[in-house]
Amino acid sequence: MSYQCMAFRLLISCPSDVPHETLAKIREAIARWNVQHGAAFSAVIIPMAWTDSAVAAFGDRPQALINEQLTDEADACLAIFRDKLGSPTGHAASGTWEEIERLAGGGRPVGILRDLTPRPALQGSDAAAESLRLQKHFESDVFPQALVLSFADMAALQNHVDAFLTRFTSQAQRSADIEKENRAIAPLTAEDPSKGVWPRIESSEHIETDSKGRLKTRRRHHLVLSNQTGGPVHNVRYEFHLPPGQMFDAHDRSSERTIATMPPNGETRFSLLFVMGSQSQAQCLVHWSDSSGEHTTEATVTV
Repeated sequence: MSYQCMAFRLLISCPSDVPHETLAKIREAIARWNVQHGAAFSAVIIPMAWTDSAVAAFGDRPQALINEQLTDEADACLAIFRDKLGSPTGHAASGTWEEIERLAGGGRPVGILRDLTPRPALQGSDAAAESLRLQKHFESDVFPQALVLSFADMAALQNHVDAFLTRFTSQAQRSADIEKENRAIAPLTAEDPSKGVWPRIESSEHIETDSKGRLKTRRRHHLVLSNQTGGPVHNVRYEFHLPPGQMFDAHDRSSERTIATMPPNGETRFSLLFVMGSQSQAQCLVHWSDSSGEHTTEATVTV
């Protein structure tokens, strides 16, 4: 049986105390997995991290901008903790933990690793307090809902990365196989009209302070694409349609509108900036493909 090669984006998330050498070893492990196992699993893993993939931006809290650019684009996440939990974001205990909750809440796989490699004892009361904060967070919030694996050397780290990638891609491949088998068993069954990659617009308000210290309300809009097909979909892209003479001027602030692969039940958000005078409704066409071919889902979206 042949498979369409799937490209998955893996977010590498960690607080600032995780050494660059450790992150480099993770990237080496991913590259080695792609070479040794990518063909067998019909998959390639693309690592992402805010340190080298984020783009400078303005207009929101830093973690929210990272979420828009990276977290919401990732298919899975590998999080590493050492001695720090990280700085609170106002929405979560730290930036790394906010990314974990956001991805896991969207049904995307998350692996959590604890770095126990030998190192000098922590110096100073601040470092000790942060280490204690991390341990309490793990005991109260992490351990009850996650299997956390530790590593004491780079060989163990390599094994954990290999196992996570293999499990993640195997699950995605099984979902694709089940989808193919279901189509083969009942080829004459009418397609469920509820299945597709459906668009919607989510709007929210937040209060910010201008340069003169005055409070003002700002409204944000996001186009959300939701994969409701029951299997992975590929080459997802969208466009807005309106009758001639009408304007729905929504400037997508993302640099890339095409999503290589969306997992089953996955969602991707695009930040939109509307121009004054735009229509409040438009037809949104979402183009996508799966094992049966190319498809288009159409729905009315409203601001």
